[in-house]
Amino acid sequence: MSQLVANLDPEVERHFTRPRGKLALWTGVLGGPLAWSVQLLFCYVLVRFMCGREWLSVVNHVATLVLLAAALACVLLALREWNRVRREDPQAPETAVAARSRFLAGLGILVSGIFSLVIVAQWMPLFFLSPCDF
Repeated sequence: MSQLVANLDPEVERHFTRPRGKLALWTGVLGGPLAWSVQLLFCYVLVRFMCGREWLSVVNHVATLVLLAAALACVLLALREWNRVRREDPQAPETAVAARSRFLAGLGILVSGIFSLVIVAQWMPLFFLSPCDF
């Protein structure tokens, strides 16, 4: 029965059972949404004071760039974990650790990637609209 299960390399399986491996997976999943929420809250507060203080616009752009980089780093982290746990034979059954790790890595790529796009979408109005007009 153990021959039917496509086991991971024992070192890779150990990586995903340790706290560091689990942290990498969960950072990929939750890092993008966290970066987006910090960007939303920071820029929402900052826009209120931007009228008449043009230098705050630069602070807003820098904060958005930094948080976008953080979200993209989470995508790359999830992609690294995805490559670490990739399957050799898609038809073979797999262990629970491998299935969980593959699911979380794929979810991390998807979620952090979408929230990176959301950060970019929220950044666009800063280029075209002035807070003094409203």
